[in-house]
Amino acid sequence: MKTQYDTLIIGGGPAGLACAIRAAERGISVALWEKQARPGRKLLISGTGQCNLTHSGPIEDFLSRYGERDKGRFVKPALYDYTNRDLCDFFRARNVFLEETEGGKIFPASRQAKEILDLLLALCEENGVHVATNREVVSVEKTEGGFTIRGTEETVHAKTVVLATGGRSYPGTGSTGDGYRFAASLGHTITPIRAGLTPMFVADYEFTDCSGITIRDAVVVCNRRTHRGPVLLTHRGVSGPGILDFSRFLQAGDTLRINWLGDTKPHELEKRLVEVFREEGKRTLKNTLLFTGIPERLIVALLRHARIASETPACYATKEHREKIVALLTSFPMKIAAPGGFDEAMVTVGGVTLKEVDRTRLESRLTSGLYFCGEVLDIDGDTGGYNLQFAFSSGFLVGKKIGITR
Repeated sequence: MKTQYDTLIIGGGPAGLACAIRAAERGISVALWEKQARPGRKLLISGTGQCNLTHSGPIEDFLSRYGERDKGRFVKPALYDYTNRDLCDFFRARNVFLEETEGGKIFPASRQAKEILDLLLALCEENGVHVATNREVVSVEKTEGGFTIRGTEETVHAKTVVLATGGRSYPGTGSTGDGYRFAASLGHTITPIRAGLTPMFVADYEFTDCSGITIRDAVVVCNRRTHRGPVLLTHRGVSGPGILDFSRFLQAGDTLRINWLGDTKPHELEKRLVEVFREEGKRTLKNTLLFTGIPERLIVALLRHARIASETPACYATKEHREKIVALLTSFPMKIAAPGGFDEAMVTVGGVTLKEVDRTRLESRLTSGLYFCGEVLDIDGDTGGYNLQFAFSSGFLVGKKIGITR
């Protein structure tokens, strides 16, 4: 059994597999250890199993999709070195047909994540990557000649190590935060982690009977931040891209204020209500308010919240009624009881702090020969393919840079 490699990659997700393929193509001896029975379990459930690989927008637009500005600066070298166009070309050249949705999301035409995983594993085999499953790492130690990696059943040595272990989201797939422990043991700081791209559970929630309704162009305001996007009402709270992408900034106790009408201003709605109630005064409030585009079930629930009878003829609506309706539709408050946990989260917020990693090669600034790619870093992207793109881009960049001196 071989016990010495040029590179050992810990983690068999998309970042680790991409890194393995690129490094092995350069003639580097590569071992990839995955603690699950098969690599890529989280990839298989990405995009509800359909695998939203990336987004079709200009690569420069990606930089604002990872939260704070300094994170956009950090991801730039990896994303520009291996863009969304490059990733699409990579799969198309290997007979994986791709399909773009109206919103710019790109999927395999088969809508099967398994097609992507099977190709990546085949390329690992073709390039001589030693993929070992059921390999749980106990420790990673820096030695004079590189690193000693101790597993539960064996110990190997490698000149370089890549942490591609993922974060903490969906722990059932193997993402249990091991990489943070290994990075910390080698001197790295771990930014506090929490669930990201996760729904919000709402205190005193009144909209269970509206579950499944999506408002496609809502504006959500919280903590002096504003986010715009689809908001989905669930049995226990709110979800959808307009909430998931905003969730990195939210916590229990925060109050969301939702404008169900997008950027419609209160005074604009007030003026329109006066006109509509005058013109259609014999109709009920719930029917009159359908002009807003809000589904009837939600209109009824909002009126119920304000203790306004939905069957009231619009001509009987008072100024007080109008003021309440304007507030309901343009600034509806929802207090967060709790964000969804790691079992619901698509990504992890936090991770290996970026200040200690060279962004041009994703190598540790503290421990030479130690590399990072994917979600183990303090990087989390929006929904829509941005996280998988960074996983692939960072993996390919590390595979390209391993063994090349600074």
